[in-house]
Amino acid sequence: MQKYNYPFLPDWFAISLRWLTLVCFTCAVGLTGSFNWYIAVIIILSLIWNILNSIVTILNRRIRGHRIINVLADGLISILLFIFSNGISGPLALSGILVIFSGAVYFNILGGIIAAVGITLLQSVYTLFFSGVLVPFWLPGVFLLINLLVAGIVGLLTRQIILWLRQYYRSAVNNQEHQTAENETAQTASDSLSISDLYEII
Repeated sequence: MQKYNYPFLPDWFAISLRWLTLVCFTCAVGLTGSFNWYIAVIIILSLIWNILNSIVTILNRRIRGHRIINVLADGLISILLFIFSNGISGPLALSGILVIFSGAVYFNILGGIIAAVGITLLQSVYTLFFSGVLVPFWLPGVFLLINLLVAGIVGLLTRQIILWLRQYYRSAVNNQEHQTAENETAQTASDSLSISDLYEII
């Protein structure tokens, strides 16, 4: 695990989106009466995972490959929530947005698109071959289009937001460094003046 002097802004953005998404998922299953022990365990583990991510980010530390690890973890959470909330007919049919958010934040639009295709493929395989539910053959295509649309929108928005946050943060750091330099210059001048006064007294 490596420590950095400055925070990694995409981490903060991904963590915030994960908190928001998990809260929305919890409300969705609660309002539709679809809550069960499997979903409860998955959400609790997801919250613990996000808390650990928050602590690591606060300490400005990162494990090697942390971006891909976070995307894969969110992908696992997304497909598990999809399966245990009755799949395509359940309230979390669009649970793939969780991994799409992470992919778009960490790897821009391309990452969001890859995440969208990957999660749609997993959801389609489960729906068509394991769910026991008969669905139109074109339905996975509709989900792919929705996921790709979400990936594109989130990718564009996150790119602009992160660029703005970086500019703001760099400006704040530059101002702080400039203020520190001015204080050090003033302190040096004050010390020089004190020494001159001492010589005059002597």
